[in-house]
Amino acid sequence: MGSLQPNNAVAVAVAAAVVLAALATGGSCWTDDRLKAVPPGPNITADYDGKWLAAKATWYGSPVGAGPDDDNNGGTCGFTGVNLPPYSGMAACGNSPIYKDGKGCGSCYEIRCTSPQECSDEPVVYAPGKNIVFHVEHGSDPSHLALLAKFVAGDGDIVQMDLKQGASLKWEPMNHSVGAIWRIETAPHKPLKGPFSIRLTSESGQEVVAADVIPEDWKPDTTYQSNVQF
Repeated sequence: MGSLQPNNAVAVAVAAAVVLAALATGGSCWTDDRLKAVPPGPNITADYDGKWLAAKATWYGSPVGAGPDDDNNGGTCGFTGVNLPPYSGMAACGNSPIYKDGKGCGSCYEIRCTSPQECSDEPVVYAPGKNIVFHVEHGSDPSHLALLAKFVAGDGDIVQMDLKQGASLKWEPMNHSVGAIWRIETAPHKPLKGPFSIRLTSESGQEVVAADVIPEDWKPDTTYQSNVQF
């Protein structure tokens, strides 16, 4: 990722958006003829043998804000507070090969800035140094559980999330909902019973298991800390 040598407040917003584009991508906002030949799919950088691909990121919102232009500045991915630690950054909107219908949320990319002039070529290593946390989304109940995983290292993009209930030995696949959110649903007469263990699979096939990370008395709109990381 590039670093910033801003000359004014507006430059900070524009240049930082480019740097953070892949950290908090918010969906497809524009089209570019140079990228139409790059289809959405797994690991496009590996498919192209490490070659640099032409790309853009769209900035919108206040010129001195954290963008996107809403209170949570999380975009379609569902990440909120990216202007706060440990991110302390700004968000821009990536295109379809980056967003990948939501499965690209959280992916990490190396970005080389060619313009504007406020964006330098000094490399910056992004390393929050945190374990994975799971946010139980608003509206979740014993028959419908929706989760958002944050601070995922490694590839950063989750292609599968599985859940294991309390005393069960069986892993149950969760369904990709929207952005970085995954969900599982059951019949009302068969409520989900915690504590829940969560298994994450990255695009490269790596797996990590957060055992009993969500307690039996879990609540919606609550974040639970794991002790695992890729």
